Amino acid sequence: MRVRLKRDSLEADIAPEIGGAIAAFRHGGRDIFIPSDPRGIAEFPMGPYVNRIAEGQFRWRNETIILPPSFADYPHPLHGIGWRRAWACTLLGPSAARLGLVHEADATWPWGVTMERVVALTAEGLEIAFALTNTDARAMPASIGLHPFLPATDAVVRLSVAAQVLTTADGIPVGIEPTPMVDRLGAGACVDDLALDHCFAGWDGRAEIVWPTHTLRIETDPPQPYVQVFTPKGAGFFCVEPQSACPDGVNGEGRGVRELAPGESLSFTTRFVVGETPGASPGTPAR
Repeated sequence: MRVRLKRDSLEADIAPEIGGAIAAFRHGGRDIFIPSDPRGIAEFPMGPYVNRIAEGQFRWRNETIILPPSFADYPHPLHGIGWRRAWACTLLGPSAARLGLVHEADATWPWGVTMERVVALTAEGLEIAFALTNTDARAMPASIGLHPFLPATDAVVRLSVAAQVLTTADGIPVGIEPTPMVDRLGAGACVDDLALDHCFAGWDGRAEIVWPTHTLRIETDPPQPYVQVFTPKGAGFFCVEPQSACPDGVNGEGRGVRELAPGESLSFTTRFVVGETPGASPGTPAR
């Protein structure tokens, strides 16, 4: 069952049973997030790891951890466990909802965890507070993030980063360098001209997307150090994904993965602030 939140001209449809996801986010009838995942959702949480883990293997506390693939035709587990599980809606109001997931240790993640998201419409847009807690008796590695889908047509993305994570063809990191793309994104790049599925490091936790009629400002609190930018050609969408760690962070030092002691949590809040593009004509049709 989907739940609709409303506040003034803002609407958000929540899909607890589909990964605690957001199915739609609109302002004045205009899509800010768009349903582009095959399951018909427009944003989902990543945790207790972000992006992918190479071959589903890593070393932790002198133990080799082996995770099953998320999909039969792709060997690297993707985006954690929460996005493919049913969450419970534990509190619901007209403009806000609290969603929760309890995970008992199993083959997909050998530590017990809970995850909680509070999704709220604000006077400025949408706010998502996301927290993961280690409920296991053992310490564990952890990272979290958000995966929103945004309309690509005529979009310009601007963000400040220090370096690009270089990867293999299937997205496994091989290095981090200050490439020309760093400067290009800092100046503002047309999404239609990009072909990215890369993480960027040294992010300041802020991004701005400008369309001809409206804008979206993304702000993380505390500022998150990594952001994944995904711009698939011809798909009609792109993604700017705040995350606390680098892809495959468990297989390298200094990639943002946190060690959580039993009972310890990892959390951050993301604000999606909607605005109007300066100079846009009133009544310009929504895209």
